[in-house]
Amino acid sequence: MRQPRNGAVKVATITDDMRAAAPAAWDWTTQGATSPVKDQGSCGSCWAFSATERIESAVYMQHNVMPILSTQQIISCDPNDGKCNGGDLPTAFDYVESDGGIDTDSNYPDTSHRFGIGGSCKTHSHNVKVTDYAYAVVASPPS
Repeated sequence: MRQPRNGAVKVATITDDMRAAAPAAWDWTTQGATSPVKDQGSCGSCWAFSATERIESAVYMQHNVMPILSTQQIISCDPNDGKCNGGDLPTAFDYVESDGGIDTDSNYPDTSHRFGIGGSCKTHSHNVKVTDYAYAVVASPPS
């Protein structure tokens, strides 16, 4: 369920110098910056899994700690997406930012994968605070 996005999306600019300084290849899985594979089961929640895993990786890149965060919180609590009927990354990130953060999976575990229903939002903590996000785009097309 793709959401219409009429507002401006913040972007972080990647310059030619930044691109030139980047290695030709980099595998984040060998660096520990990816969490274990999760299973959305019979719930169409890949959008929430993608958003959660992106936040986990961002935390790792900043703090060298890999939190395992709650996909269920995003599935159940995001008012702008469709729970097990699909959603979109920008609105998932908007939800997490507006809610003040995201809980850990151990505190708010995924149940939607078993039953294929999103469930109702439960009381949750904000173990990881999210205050802002941006999409990275190239400053000019690669040559």
